[in-house]
Amino acid sequence: MTRTALLAGLVAVVATSAFASSTQLARTAGVEPGLYSTSQLVQLVALQKDGNNRSAISIILDNPQGEPLVSRLSTSSVGPDRN
Repeated sequence: MTRTALLAGLVAVVATSAFASSTQLARTAGVEPGLYSTSQLVQLVALQKDGNNRSAISIILDNPQGEPLVSRLSTSSVGPDRN
């Protein structure tokens, strides 16, 4: 029982520190915590430090959920005409 409680406590500490890291990254990037992924936050901070690439920063800020898996669908068909 003590081993299970110790393991649960350790998991809670790790999870809390991961959340605190994301919150700190969000503050460093100047955005609301919880809105962007850790990857996006790291990119934002790096872009801000590397000379403020406004277009790349804008892409991240305008799309908190990230890029869609399919950015454009084609309705053209390949092969014989099916009319």
